[in-house]
Amino acid sequence: MNQAEVIQCVKERLEREGYDVSASPDGYGPGVDIYANKNTEKFLIEVVGETPTRSRSGQDINIAIGEIVKRMKERGSKVHYGIAIPESYVKFLRNFEVGGIQVLQLHLFIGVAFGLSYHLDTQRTIELIQKLKAGEAVYLSLMDIDYKPTS
Repeated sequence: MNQAEVIQCVKERLEREGYDVSASPDGYGPGVDIYANKNTEKFLIEVVGETPTRSRSGQDINIAIGEIVKRMKERGSKVHYGIAIPESYVKFLRNFEVGGIQVLQLHLFIGVAFGLSYHLDTQRTIELIQKLKAGEAVYLSLMDIDYKPTS
């Protein structure tokens, strides 16, 4: 899934949730790749996608985190920063330590096939990384911020 496809997946999800979304269609341009707001809540998201000219690696995630850190001007409980990656990049997260994710309070968006995306808040992103490090099975649909277990 290339960057434009990941952008489209995340953009559509946020729009379905009622956010006003502006996104760079190909991820190139000034500012963040996706900016979304609803009432006083905001998301600023950097997006990574697969490319035919570069081998897939965690380095792309490092770059996205660096880009979002560079843009962290606003603070507050209603301002959220995140990165979005294709599902094929999830495995690279096992190489990350959770302390930085926690300090930065990063959200993670994961683009998957058929235009779907998962959204993990900071705590669920940390849980995902811990599961990957432990070699445990990961079910992204159960980690999504909107998942509600049935009783």
